[in-house]
Amino acid sequence: MIKNYLKEAFKIIENNPFDDAYFVGPKSENLILDVEKVLDLILPTDFLTFVKKYGAGSILGNEFYGVIDDNFYDSSIPNFAWLTLQSREEYCLPKKFAVVAESVEGNYIILDCSSYDEETNLVLEWIPSLPIEMQEMNVVAKSYAQFLFETLQESLQ
Repeated sequence: MIKNYLKEAFKIIENNPFDDAYFVGPKSENLILDVEKVLDLILPTDFLTFVKKYGAGSILGNEFYGVIDDNFYDSSIPNFAWLTLQSREEYCLPKKFAVVAESVEGNYIILDCSSYDEETNLVLEWIPSLPIEMQEMNVVAKSYAQFLFETLQESLQ
């Protein structure tokens, strides 16, 4: 199922009829390994596939955070590693999460990286200003691939 979501999401990106897509471009395996080391996370395969192919970027009014370069400490959005580190420091985001987007409401979309099973890396909506233990986090998708596809699909409608 994950591969189907990714395949369909990539089709939307590559065949975007509005020509408003901007992506930073493919990222190397070595850079991605550096990101995982800095964040002390093993990132889910579907998210890694997106980052390897597109890096980070925006399309159809949606911004998808990812890897820009190896500057993890003095960067800005859409650098997900920088934002994840900032969120850990400022808002006590637990280490098992990575910030991968922003919701329409201005909350963060986070990826749970605690499972090695691709089908259970939940994508959640998180309110940074509220302690995580006080939140009933909304499940946005069951995987990054599903989140990516459904976000793009909704934007086409």
